[in-house]
Amino acid sequence: MTDNKQDIDTAPRANPRGATPEKRSRRIMLAIGVAVLLIAGGVYAMNGVGGSGSKTKAATTPTASRGGSEPGSGISTATSISTGSSHSCALLAGGRIKCWGINDYGELGDGSNTDSSTPVSVSGISTATSISTGGAYSCALLAGGSIKCWGNNDGGELGDGSTTSSSTPVSVSGISTATSISTGTGHSCALLAGGSIKCWGINSSGELGDGSTTNSSTPVSVSGIYTATSISTGNFHSCALLAGGSIKCWGLNDAGQLGNGTTTNSPIPVSVVGL
Repeated sequence: MTDNKQDIDTAPRANPRGATPEKRSRRIMLAIGVAVLLIAGGVYAMNGVGGSGSKTKAATTPTASRGGSEPGSGISTATSISTGSSHSCALLAGGRIKCWGINDYGELGDGSNTDSSTPVSVSGISTATSISTGGAYSCALLAGGSIKCWGNNDGGELGDGSTTSSSTPVSVSGISTATSISTGTGHSCALLAGGSIKCWGINSSGELGDGSTTNSSTPVSVSGIYTATSISTGNFHSCALLAGGSIKCWGLNDAGQLGNGTTTNSPIPVSVVGL
């Protein structure tokens, strides 16, 4: 997602990425109530989780992303921050990335599947310009317009033409002119120079925008989008801001996410009404 926040969707849904119930439960429990702040280059976390059944708001005092009581310890040169379901990544000045949290699928990018309560360096990334984290994977836009992703790949989330998860970054196939990246729960979209959009990953609700509901492990073109200036992905839908100020969305629409006055899913972009 472009450094976008992801709502945690706890409604019963199909399990397209094949995580065990224990892993899914673990992700939900660890994700609820966690906020991450970027303050003057330092990264801080706030735990807002109350006790079981409690309506009392828990303490929300920021703590440094690394152990210790001294503010700013650990990460001090961050330029942006992105949080997934249960992991976070920070883009650092100079183009490196550090991540922390759950690492079941390699979403921290350090070559392991070991959780980390302190930031670890993402392997081989030194020219990143943007970071976006999905449900259980992460993607980075690199200088020059290419994209690399790492983590869960059961539904083609990494865009490398396979469905093999990777604990180190892999190149997204066929992307060389991207200007921004946004990751959803299990799909990603890249805005390309010139205004077109390509998406890849899970497509159960049409969130890739190519007119189908077939998952794709390589980027596919979003139908009819040629003048986009911004892209943002939700859990199971995507939206694009177009030149001129209009917006089009596609994918899941069971609660009106597409903004077109219906609750019918659409695998192709539809216009948001009233804007």
